[in-house]
Amino acid sequence: MFGATSLVLSSIYMLWLYQRVMTGPVANGNERIRDLIPREIVVVAPLIALLVMLGFYPKPVLDIINPAVGHTMATIGQHDPGPRTAEGPR
Repeated sequence: MFGATSLVLSSIYMLWLYQRVMTGPVANGNERIRDLIPREIVVVAPLIALLVMLGFYPKPVLDIINPAVGHTMATIGQHDPGPRTAEGPR
């Protein structure tokens, strides 16, 4: 019960906060400030491109981390389980 109540109250607070910060009027003196200057765009653009690329093709990163994950799983004596259906393994 406490968890559900705190979830509802925190959701209400976050929506209220978002409304005040993102959709409210612009404060005095901030009308002329641009969102991003060209130097910031040059820094952010490669990061966004990398993020999109890894979203569509994560294999290069997974190839790097899989040996370490395999070693860790072997060390703790676990294996990577295959997907299971609602009926259980076949």
